[in-house]
Amino acid sequence: MITRYRLLLACAVVASALTALGGCGSFSGRADELVLFPSSENMTVGDVLRLQWTLRDVQGQPMTVEDDDLRFESGDPAVATVTSDGRVTAVSEGEAAILATYLPRPTIDGRCMVYVSPR
Repeated sequence: MITRYRLLLACAVVASALTALGGCGSFSGRADELVLFPSSENMTVGDVLRLQWTLRDVQGQPMTVEDDDLRFESGDPAVATVTSDGRVTAVSEGEAAILATYLPRPTIDGRCMVYVSPR
């Protein structure tokens, strides 16, 4: 049978451990935001842009993200296309939103607006 003293001692140890780890309910290390660089770009038909990205946790700290954890898509492929590794090609005049989605948590995404002018 657990005595009241042992139960209180166990609670104190758990509380100390949680405090040392950043507190109960801390989500440090959990992805929260995907930022694409640049966030917007002016391009000319035929130009190619390699997007960069940073995944951050809830405390704003950068996290490691594998290339295959991201899915890229163009809002208007007639204006700008994007490859699976984030290379954007300006196809025709107009504007297109490039969206990157973090597949382990699909509610986290980043955007880059591309404005394409003719050659």
